[in-house]
Order: sequence, then C-alpha cells, then structure tokens
Amino acid sequence: MPTTRDAQDAVSSRSPADKPYPILVLVGPSGSGRSTAAAALEDLGFAVVDNPPLSLLEEVAEALRVEARATESRGLALSLAPPSASAFVASGGSHPVAEAVARLRRRPEFTVTLIYLDAEDSVLLRRYKETRRRHPRGGEALAEAVAQERAALRPLRTQADLTLDTSDLTPHELRAEIAERFDSPDRARMTVSVISFGFKNGAPRDADLMFDARFLSNPYWRPELRPLSGRDAPVAEFVAADPNSGAFLKRLSEMLTFLLPLYEREGKSYLNIAIGCTGGQHRSVYAAEAIARSLREAGWSPKLRHRDMRAS
Repeated sequence: MPTTRDAQDAVSSRSPADKPYPILVLVGPSGSGRSTAAAALEDLGFAVVDNPPLSLLEEVAEALRVEARATESRGLALSLAPPSASAFVASGGSHPVAEAVARLRRRPEFTVTLIYLDAEDSVLLRRYKETRRRHPRGGEALAEAVAQERAALRPLRTQADLTLDTSDLTPHELRAEIAERFDSPDRARMTVSVISFGFKNGAPRDADLMFDARFLSNPYWRPELRPLSGRDAPVAEFVAADPNSGAFLKRLSEMLTFLLPLYEREGKSYLNIAIGCTGGQHRSVYAAEAIARSLREAGWSPKLRHRDMRAS
C-alpha cells in the first residue's frame, strides 16, 4: 500500500498532468457528519460523489481523474454508506467497502485517504431523534441499528488514515475542521493537533497519543482559581509551581519532537495528541498550551483545541 509520503514524492517527480489523483473516502456511521464533510469538500473544489455502486468505484474515479484536467478539480471525495448485510452476502463474506477501497489504493494513478467520521452512540441517537429522520436500517430499533452499523464499520475504522470525532462539533465547526485540514492542495507536512480534554467527559475518540495530567496539583480546589482556565496567568503559575510540572512538560516535549518526524517519515498524514485532566479546564489546558508552544518552536504548526474548557 503506498504511503502518504510515497504519494507526495510521486507528485513532486511528475508533471502536473501526471500527478496522482487525490481521492478522499468518507466513511462512518449514519449521523456522524459524512454529508456535512462532503459538502465542505465540495466547497473546497473537490468533486463529490455520494454512495456510488462499489463495483463501479474505479470507473467513477478514473472518469473524474480524466475530467479533472479540464475542470481543475482538486480531487474526488467519495461518501460511502455503511455496508448492509446483503452487501456482505453479495461480496462473498468479505468486507465490501474495505475491498473497494483496497482496489483504489492499488492503482498508482490514485492517492487514497480514508477518513472515518465517528460520534458517540448517544450523540448519534440524539441527532436522529432531533431531526426525526429515518435511520437507513429502519427496520431495527434505533439503538440496535446504530450498534449494527458500528460493527459493520469496525474494519474501516482500524484502516482509516484520519479519524474525526464529531461528537462535540456543530455542523459549522465540522465544516471549518474539514476546511482547515484540506484547504491546501500542496500540504507537505503532517498535520498535528493538540487537544485538551476532561476524562470525566470521556477521552477523545480520534486521539493517536494520549497523556494524563491528573497527577499535577489541581487548581480546582482553590476557590479563586476554580472559575478560571489553564490559559489564565494565576492558574498557569499555580500549575507551573508543581515540582513535577516542568519535568513532565520537558520530557513530553522531547519525546514528541523525537516521534513526530518518525511518524511523518512513515507516511502518517495526521497526528492527534490529547492531554487530559479531570474536567478539562485547568491542568490539561495549561499543558496543551505549553506543548503546542514547544512544537511551534520545533518548526511544527500544531492546531490547538480545548474541548471541555469553559469560558473564564
């Protein structure tokens, strides 16, 4: 399977007309935001095809690759629905979507990025109840339908090049996330994200590396610090005063600056670094700010998000 770095090398060594054609494959459970992500990619100049027949995937991709020379399309985005039970039967028991994606990956004229959009089951259930839409597996109870789709998608999640957890994202925020990740057709470096979070709200589903800052002194127990965040100077000074704080951040920074070039060299396109504390308000925010700053100093351009931080 060609890596992202292989694809980038191929692009740099060919004439523009012979560049590998970028294909973004969107998968994920119904209600996770595939339609919103596809619309955002269309706004960015990608040709979008919603749920084409899997048997015709290569033909569709080839036709649009040829057409792209005239239309100046950025690439192709394929939004693929979770496979049904009948699709497994028709494919002889193999995973129909995984097999179709594998066939695309084997074609040297394509570079394929598999994007898995996910959300917590409770969020998927709430979204369907709020919109009163009928689930594609309409014959089942809603919770059972969600569980069946997740089981059918499990092999794709493990193969994904990028996983986006949309549980806490509004449609507008998801569109912004897609635009930020894919607005540059010539992105050369791995995209690095640093996110702070609270363990009491659940760990981020899309974390590649996760670190726990709950061993640091907790500002929550200081009444004057409780309403503030790790971005405020009094909280930052309190956490920094912990004798373990400096050593933790120094060693974590050194490990990440060692690891990131290795991940990039192996063709990883996206790396999500998550740092958690109890509530996601103080220690994890302070640590994420510090790590993002150290990565910038090392020449990276990390995205920084504080998932559970309240406005202070």
